[in-house]
This record gives sequence, structure tokens and C-alpha cells, in this order.
Amino acid sequence: MLTAYETYKKEGFGAAMARWAAFNDIDYGNLEFEPGAQLSPMTDERLANSDFFITHEMPACSTVQLDGAGRGRTGQDEPNVRRSNP
Repeated sequence: MLTAYETYKKEGFGAAMARWAAFNDIDYGNLEFEPGAQLSPMTDERLANSDFFITHEMPACSTVQLDGAGRGRTGQDEPNVRRSNP
């Protein structure tokens, strides 16, 4: 299966985001917006930001592994952060 990054390089931004949404079980056809809200059109600047996100941020996020072992120790939802001093 192609990753979103590979799809982006072969098929473009729209196809990559569709693959990413499907992987994350996001149904963009069912999103709710405030009445009268409209999405902004794609500009060259937004496309450049999207390129950076897909080529730099998205691959970094896919390699992160959360440490859930410490979750709930205090009875609160804490960020799953590895600490150097337990």
C-alpha cells in the first residue's frame, strides 16, 4: 500500500490527503461546519505549506510510538511522555 507521501509524489495533494484520511478513518463527506462557513480556496502559499506538511511533518508523525504504560498513574489523563527520572 502506498503511503500518503508516496501518493502525494505520484498523484498530488488531493489523492494524498484522501489516503491519509482513509488510513485515519476520517470521513470528510460527513464533516459538519458552522452555518455559512466556507473553505478557503487553495492558493500557491497554501500548496507550499501543504507540501512541507506532507514531506516533513507527516513522515515524522508516522514514526512516533507513544508510551501508554504510565497512563492513569495519577488518575488523570497525562501526556504520554517518557521521563528520564522515573
